[in-house]
Amino acid sequence: MAENTGGRAVLNTNEFTTGLDQIFSETAHYYLVGYQPAKPAADGRFRRLEVRVTRPDITVVATKGYYAVPASPRPDPATAASPLDLAVARTLPRSDIPMALTAVPFPLAGARMSRVALALNVEFSRTGHTAGSIRDDKVVVQTRAFTVEGHPKVVKQYTGTLPPRSRSDSPARYEFLSSLDLPPGRYELRVSAQRESTKELGSVYATIDIPDFVRRPVSLSGLVFSSTAGEAPAVPDDLVGIVPVLPTARREFVAGDAATVFFRVYRSERVPTPVRLTTRFVNERDEEVFLHVETLDAGHFTGSPASIDRRFELPLPVAAPGQYLLIVTASTERNTTEQNARFAVR
Repeated sequence: MAENTGGRAVLNTNEFTTGLDQIFSETAHYYLVGYQPAKPAADGRFRRLEVRVTRPDITVVATKGYYAVPASPRPDPATAASPLDLAVARTLPRSDIPMALTAVPFPLAGARMSRVALALNVEFSRTGHTAGSIRDDKVVVQTRAFTVEGHPKVVKQYTGTLPPRSRSDSPARYEFLSSLDLPPGRYELRVSAQRESTKELGSVYATIDIPDFVRRPVSLSGLVFSSTAGEAPAVPDDLVGIVPVLPTARREFVAGDAATVFFRVYRSERVPTPVRLTTRFVNERDEEVFLHVETLDAGHFTGSPASIDRRFELPLPVAAPGQYLLIVTASTERNTTEQNARFAVR
């Protein structure tokens, strides 16, 4: 091992001082020399290496050879990774484009699957456009769902339209709605987007827990924010009848905005019990600015799984600027579940 790697072995002795002194001496005075072949060939073959010096008192430590880099196979255009694929292959999201993502699951009737409503907010620059002459543009969005073990579960891709804007000197924000069908479990969602005209590319990641709505005694869908500010995105057909509001990924509002939060409470059909529902808004000083408590009678739940819809107005007109936390708790005598979400008022 020592001879093949340019090291020094100290063998068959319990006295290591001499060997260590020699190692320190050799590593204290040396030249490190590198070279590059004049005609490198990427064929993966072994190359012999011999180093000669003109002085007899020089010690040369060098490998006896090396293997050349093998030739890289030509990528198959049919299987080569696209920019959208590469944007979600990184450990951290690609931040060239500011993006925000929300994902809320709703169970499908007659199946142990949930439809996850996705709201994607993207901000594109206006580089290369002039006011009054901005045509419709396109953006390609890809969504991937991975299990906690990293196995791909679902891949979905669609193309959205970016309508013209009157101003070209400011960033343009757009919202896109889509969905995924997934069974109960924990998933990481990775979404990438690329604009066709400017090739701007970005990605965003989110984690989602999808409960087993049928088997759990009590559960919550998750919190869906909705706002009248900004342009309304197109609603895909597979979300019609699932979510009665227009989801948004926005979490920053102004006092003049009209914004609501929607969620659905589910209970077990096998054990019909009342559910105590608590909705709270807490500011950044941990002060409670809104509290609503009610008991949902078991007979008021409808559908399969049995559920009740709830919707609350965000207290934007009376809220001071700052950060807020919305906390929704649903509980029976023996079970409790909770959902929370942050939002800001400026």
